[in-house]
Amino acid sequence: MEEMVEIPQSQLWNFCDQAVLAHTFQSALEFELIVLQWAFSKDYPRKIQPNKKNTGFTPPSLAGAVSHLKQDPRIPENLIKQIEAARKTRNDLVHNFAWKSLLLGPEQSRDHILYEAQKILKIAWFAVHDEWSRGSL
Repeated sequence: MEEMVEIPQSQLWNFCDQAVLAHTFQSALEFELIVLQWAFSKDYPRKIQPNKKNTGFTPPSLAGAVSHLKQDPRIPENLIKQIEAARKTRNDLVHNFAWKSLLLGPEQSRDHILYEAQKILKIAWFAVHDEWSRGSL
């Protein structure tokens, strides 16, 4: 018979926080991926191109994909706004989460940043998925 190991409450919450953090960043990546795939299906170029100053190269990006989708008049304006809001949330999460979480602490970071970001990104993912799946565009 195996011995049961008791995990301290603080360590258990730490594991839960890590799971929430991982799921939120996964939502950000899934959102970026579906927007890029949708833009690629609408002729957004997949190849790495020289930048405008010919000093380097520009790979496909989420910002470029969103700009490309904005040019399609058949995509509803409210969906474009939702995509842009989710893109802003994704950028804020990726670039600013570390210092914000240091200021807020783990509980407030989870409650005020991670849960809200995951909600926005998941809702936008489903909105893009639904619109793309309709095939009407």
